[in-house]
Order: sequence, then C-alpha cells, then structure tokens
Amino acid sequence: MPLPQPASDGLAMPTPTLPAQALPPPRGMALKNGGYNGTLAAARDLGRHGIPSVLMEMVADTPTAHSRYVTEKLFPPGLSDLNAYAQWLIQYGKEHPGYVLYPSSDDLCWVMDTHRDELAKYFYLYQPEAGGIYELLNKKRLFLHCQKQNVDHPPTWFPMPGEDMAAFAQKLEYPVLIKPQTQAGLRVHTKGATCYSPEEFLATWTNSETFFSYKPEVMAKDPSVAQLMVQRFYPEAATQIYSLAGFIDPDHDIFLVRASEKLLQQPVTVGVGLCFESRPVFDKPAQQLRRMIAELGYRGAFEVEFIHLKSTDSFLLIDFNSRFYGQMSFEIARNLPIPRLCYYAAVGDLKKLKELAAKSQEWDHTILWKCRVKWMLKLFITTQTLGGNFTWGERRQWLAWARSGNTVDPIYSPDDLGPFYSFRRTALWNMLRYPRSSLRKYFLK
Repeated sequence: MPLPQPASDGLAMPTPTLPAQALPPPRGMALKNGGYNGTLAAARDLGRHGIPSVLMEMVADTPTAHSRYVTEKLFPPGLSDLNAYAQWLIQYGKEHPGYVLYPSSDDLCWVMDTHRDELAKYFYLYQPEAGGIYELLNKKRLFLHCQKQNVDHPPTWFPMPGEDMAAFAQKLEYPVLIKPQTQAGLRVHTKGATCYSPEEFLATWTNSETFFSYKPEVMAKDPSVAQLMVQRFYPEAATQIYSLAGFIDPDHDIFLVRASEKLLQQPVTVGVGLCFESRPVFDKPAQQLRRMIAELGYRGAFEVEFIHLKSTDSFLLIDFNSRFYGQMSFEIARNLPIPRLCYYAAVGDLKKLKELAAKSQEWDHTILWKCRVKWMLKLFITTQTLGGNFTWGERRQWLAWARSGNTVDPIYSPDDLGPFYSFRRTALWNMLRYPRSSLRKYFLK
C-alpha cells in the first residue's frame, strides 16, 4: 500500500531532554567502529588539530586502531547486544566523564538515541532530544516526514500482515527493492534485495525473515519495525546518487554543506560507495533538506542521499545518515571539518565553532574533486573486468580517472600509513576466508 499522508499526530515526537549535569572540561572524543572510514576520518581530523580521541572497539585489528592519531584504545563488548553495550558506555562515562561521544554507525545511533539522557550525564553530546534520531534512522518515519515537507522520494509501499502478496506482486512496476525499515539493530546488515519480476519478488518475500530480522531490544522498542518496505528501484541508483553532506547548528543559524555524486559502488547494483566526484550544491534539494531538518530539530553531522533523475532534474531522497559516514574525509578535504564542528558544538565552545564555520564557508564548489580508495578501486575494477562486467578499456578509464586531478583517499595518507596496511591486509584475508561472499562482492554485479 502507498504511504499514507501523515496526520497531525501520526509521527512520534521526541522526548524532552532532561537538563544535563555539569561535566568536567572536555577530554577529547570517544569513537566506535574502528573498521569504518568515517571513524578514521574523525580520528585524523581531530588528532591533526590537537584533540585526543579514544577508540572503543572490540576488534583490535582495524584501520583506525593503527592510526597514529588515536591516543587510547579500549576493548569493550561488541554491539551484538545493544543494551549491554549501552550499559558499558554508561559505566565507562561514570568512571571517565568528559568525553564527546558521537556515533559512526546506525547501531550506535540507536544506542545513543535510546539512552540519550543517561549518557548525557557523563558525555558531551550533540544530537536531538531523545527519540529524534530514530525519526531519521527509520525510513518509514523518514518518508512520512518527506511527505509532510514535500520532499520527493521514490514510490514506497509497506505491505500489511495478511495482505495478498501474490496480487500485490502483480501490481508492482519492476524492478523493485525489498528493504528493511532501518539498518539499526539488523542481525545481518544488508541494503536490500532487488527483484525483477513477480516470481522473484514472491520468492524473496517468502524468505525475507532470513535476510531481514532485528535484535530483540530493537523489536521491543518498536515492534512495527519488522514490517518490510517495497520501493521502486531506479537504475540511476547505481551511478547517479547525489549526496548532500555537512553540519547544521540551528541555534546559531549554521548550515554548511558539500555535494558529491556517487559514480561507482560495491556491489555495483546496490552497495557501498567506492568512487565520488564533487558537484554543485543544487538549491532545491538543499532547501528542502534544510526545512525538514529544522522541522525535526536535528543538529550535527549529516549525509543525505538522493537519486538524481537527470531526465527530469529531480532528486528523490532515499537515505539520511545522522552520524559520521564513509566518505566524510571528502568533506574534510574540501574545507568542511565535520568532526571538529561537532566537537566544538558539543562542548559549547561557541567562539571556535563560529570561527571554523566562517572558514568553512570559503569554498569554490565549481572546482572538481574526486574521492576513492585507490587500492580497492584497482582491485574491484580488475575483478569486475575478469567477471565480464567491465571491459578492459573501461578498466583503464577508471584507473586513469583515479590518478588525475584533485583526489582524496579515505584510507591512504602519507603521514598515517598504518590504516592503509591494515585495510589492505584485512581485505585480502577476507577474500580468502569468505570465498563465496567475495565472489558476489568482487566478481558479480
């Protein structure tokens, strides 16, 4: 069924935040998810400007763990049990108060949103009131807000339990995506399943619990999250994802943004971005986004993805990342230091925040920049060529593209080589350790 128009009381309102108690002087930033490029980007940006960072990561061998800019490493429990991790965080905060805590994954967003008021007693936070982040994490709620603010998004349906799925499948215009409402709390993290026919849709839907099931604590908080969404799939999603990323502080009228376009992702059809180019900040999606953010009371870092339908010059919002994200180093290289902006906003250093924001406004959006993990691009484009998905000529074009012009590499940095060696070693080991998934990831579309 199509998304209903939201009634005035159809959306959950964030819970008012309790007054924060006094915290000691800031000690640095606490980071999680050492295998994520956004975490590495934050540690480097902070460390290069004298701000310490502590990495809280169960896995010892991650790229961020090998960065010279990480000042301390802790080995907490993982996020397999979100509430248990929250209790570990709270206990650590009691014993070591004064760190800025900022999320770099959807799971940690959920933890910090659900346990916001308790965490705020011991950590400096910069995020909406309790419940506010979940309005963005959950795509059903996000699209309801899009409808309310007249923000374009792909046609989306949420079949109800007991609905005649055979009849429903016949009515769809293919291809479509079957997607979970949120990545937060998924037992197996997957973007979604692409279906090209009613038969394929029904087969995937029948086995959907195998791919899309949630941890009990997420289900307990929102039982309706198990309802899957069906969304029209656009081929442009593989090569024409337009991204607006930046920082917002509504209290001081700060809205800083950079734009980029995802040119290649891994896997090719539905996957994680591998190659990006800078783009102008188009007024329509930027203004729509700012209005929606203001309505929700959001503050902090953001990365919002749109499918850019160039034939109609329209932008369809598909995702909102309310956290540090994979290609954040691209924005940092383009004079938008999101981690430091979040840090100064969290600790209330308004002077440094405004100075940094003013400097960040000075940027020429017409200059072309590129972002890619050069080593991974070479590996991926070679395996894709061997798999018959690219020609050798296309491979040469991609490698030439990666070498020319203004480029950013989220992993390789001459002043901090440890993360690159760790990343390369882990990627090669995983290819040997998981041959079936590596075949799908590297050789198939």
